[in-house]
Amino acid sequence: MDAALPMDEEDHASLSESRLGRSGLISTPDSGKCSEVTMSQCQTATSEMARPSIRYSVHERGEAEAQRHKWIESEKAGRDLGNWAILCWIRYHWNGFLRERWLEHLQGRSYWYELDRDDYGLLQRAFQGSELIDEILYRLKSGAENLDVLNWAIDSNQPMDEVLEILEKLDINSRRIECLLQDRLCKS
Repeated sequence: MDAALPMDEEDHASLSESRLGRSGLISTPDSGKCSEVTMSQCQTATSEMARPSIRYSVHERGEAEAQRHKWIESEKAGRDLGNWAILCWIRYHWNGFLRERWLEHLQGRSYWYELDRDDYGLLQRAFQGSELIDEILYRLKSGAENLDVLNWAIDSNQPMDEVLEILEKLDINSRRIECLLQDRLCKS
């Protein structure tokens, strides 16, 4: 399957960079505009966190993104690439897409109902006054994993107790969700 991919690694990196950006930009669900969010900007009251008025589905939004990717890649190829283009999006972009949605959920910007309800707005409740949270979030937005954050913390002599506490509360490894679109495509 690798040999037939229409996008080379440079195209993949370019697309990922345009979504996340080098500065930790995140696009909002409805506007498509990007904005950088730091902890100092997350000041929503806890009562607002408890009952979001609009709830989104990562699977529905992911399917829309995959269809958009299919259309763009099919236009470039001059023919319909079909389910193959969608499977490529799942393979190369689902995890980054899910990471963006998870961070929006943590910030209290968008409620994604497949994600943990208690995580909605967690950044406003749990990390006020932390000097490390913005740097850790920047790294996570850029695609870093726990080990990458730990290596950075060790290399830059950060307080490991606080870094570990933040990573444990964020618990990124338990927030991974399998893309349901792939199962549906494989069954058809």
